[in-house]
Amino acid sequence: MELFKKVFKSLFKIVLTTSIVVVTFTVDMLILLEDMLEKLKAKLYSQPSLTNKEYMNKLIDEHKKETSRKVVSVD
Repeated sequence: MELFKKVFKSLFKIVLTTSIVVVTFTVDMLILLEDMLEKLKAKLYSQPSLTNKEYMNKLIDEHKKETSRKVVSVD
C-alpha cells in the first residue's frame, strides 16, 4: 500500500507539472498572438497622429466656432 501511495504521488506530480507547463505555454502563445494582431490592426487602421494636447486644442477651436455662430435672440 505504501508503494502504491508513493507511485501515485509521483505520477500526480508529473501530471500536474506537465499540465502547468502546457497551460503556461498556451497562455504565452495567446499573448504573442494578441500582440501580433494588435500590431496588424494598428497597421491596417492607422489613426491620425495627434497628441492629446493638439486634439484638445482642436476641440476647443471647434467649440469656439460653433458658439460664435449661434445667434441669440432676446425677446
